[in-house]
Amino acid sequence: MRDLRALTTWLIFEARAAMGFAREREIWIALACALLLWMLAYQAPYTHRLDLGGNLQTGRRYDDEPFLGDSFNKSEPADPIPAGTTLLLRWSKQDSTLILPGIGGGRWVVRVSASSGPRPAPVVSRWDDGTTTSSLTIDAVQRDYHLAARANSSGDLTLHFVTPPLEAPGDPRSLGLVMTRVIVEPIAGPRLPAPRQLALLAAALALIYLLLRRFAFAPRPALALALALAVLAALLLARERMALTLLTPRLPVILAGCYAIGLALAALERAVIHNELASEKAETGRQGDKETAEQPRRTTHYRLRNELEGRRPRPLTPSPPHLIIALILLAAALRLGGMLHPHARFS
Repeated sequence: MRDLRALTTWLIFEARAAMGFAREREIWIALACALLLWMLAYQAPYTHRLDLGGNLQTGRRYDDEPFLGDSFNKSEPADPIPAGTTLLLRWSKQDSTLILPGIGGGRWVVRVSASSGPRPAPVVSRWDDGTTTSSLTIDAVQRDYHLAARANSSGDLTLHFVTPPLEAPGDPRSLGLVMTRVIVEPIAGPRLPAPRQLALLAAALALIYLLLRRFAFAPRPALALALALAVLAALLLARERMALTLLTPRLPVILAGCYAIGLALAALERAVIHNELASEKAETGRQGDKETAEQPRRTTHYRLRNELEGRRPRPLTPSPPHLIIALILLAAALRLGGMLHPHARFS
């Protein structure tokens, strides 16, 4: 019962501390400035190129997978790539969907490099963005086809391809079109930011501020670092939008986990110091009955000056090594972010 009461007291204390940090003026300044920066970043003209099947120049083959799910067939040719290969590709299925999350609201021009494959005649394929549908006649020559598309209310661009399947003897796959590249370019005009991405980034920034305040910095340094991270996120939204928006759904979860880990480490550290103090106090009490002239044995927690000058040693004030905890949490967040990013490649 005593342990349960202590745990409840600790949880209430930490909840009140977090609420106190959340009421600070600095966190709201950081969020307001960050939202303004991110909305401005969405006004930057952003073009995204997606190489379906991979890119021979960079050697990366699977960066398209997070946008396709399982609605496309595997990249061809299969690894290892045969010598002399000049083109990597994917076959779409009879019903395939490509999603670019958080690209931003408004209208976009989509250029899709596609062909009908080894069909005796051109095939009519229906392409839509969730609101309008276009029928395009695709022939056997690989060429670019244009589509005017609009992002949905969340700021995601969804492209849907429905094609009569190719009947290929001996091939059980659903074969639609041969696709090699998708390029998305903005149409001139003001751009609407993706509200879901702004909410996820704001949640992540708020958690970062709470982590900084709990384990590392005073309000003003925490504000400065939060603003620096907001600027970095704005630059990524302007230059590498898809690389960031693929990770944003995972960021609040990673940071909330880091906060929980940090609280556990801080509690463990306090328990260790408390046990050391208790054992030291008991040992000092046993030695006090032997020789009054003899100074009690000091530990590294007491200042050496007190021992040398014969002053009365001051009781130990626990000073948790929060900087060490902050560094541990930073390493954990970076590692988890790298492992959970869909474009990560690791052993």
